Amino acid sequence: MQVRWMLYYEEHQTLWLLRGVPRAHFAHGNTIEIIGAKSYFGPLTLRLESRVDQGEVRIRVRCPEGRARGLQRMGIRVAHPAGRRAVQVRGAGSYEAEGEMIWIAEPEADLVLVY
Repeated sequence: MQVRWMLYYEEHQTLWLLRGVPRAHFAHGNTIEIIGAKSYFGPLTLRLESRVDQGEVRIRVRCPEGRARGLQRMGIRVAHPAGRRAVQVRGAGSYEAEGEMIWIAEPEADLVLVY
């Protein structure tokens, strides 16, 4: 259960993603992938590719049944290995520097976090 909570967990109508993943796992060249996990909001797939040495992290998240099951938002924590804060999110999301969170309201999104 602790590994599951590190990768994803649900709280009310929010799906938290990668909130407990250690900073070192976001190092350049690393990929974090969740394929078909069973969340309360339906099957969840996530792929994060770190390219922090090139100034970006690419994220694709899919929870197609989410909205029908009450999902209102997703928070994806992306912790730069050196502690840097992003300057922009490309795609349907907004960045909160204090918590290193990307907030998205859609159950399916493709995002690029730019440093």
